[in-house]
Amino acid sequence: MAFEDDLRLALAARTTADLREMRDALGRGDLQPLVRLGHRLLGAAGALELHALADVGRDVMHRAAAGEARAASDALDRLAALLESLDPPQRPT
Repeated sequence: MAFEDDLRLALAARTTADLREMRDALGRGDLQPLVRLGHRLLGAAGALELHALADVGRDVMHRAAAGEARAASDALDRLAALLESLDPPQRPT
């Protein structure tokens, strides 16, 4: 497996954990973690040229920073759908 594939797998795992954290924060009415974690996703996904993930990270970050909880929640739904659609490369046996 290529190093880039390993990075993508690590990003998917971290983003899945971050998604849970963001949903928990949103449930508490705390949008600041969404700004921070959305920004982290934007940077990491952008570096790996995963543009759809980067775009959602940007949207989460901007919506949360603007105090738009409902729009941020919608962006988290899009993020969840993207994560579910990822087909991680299989490790050779």
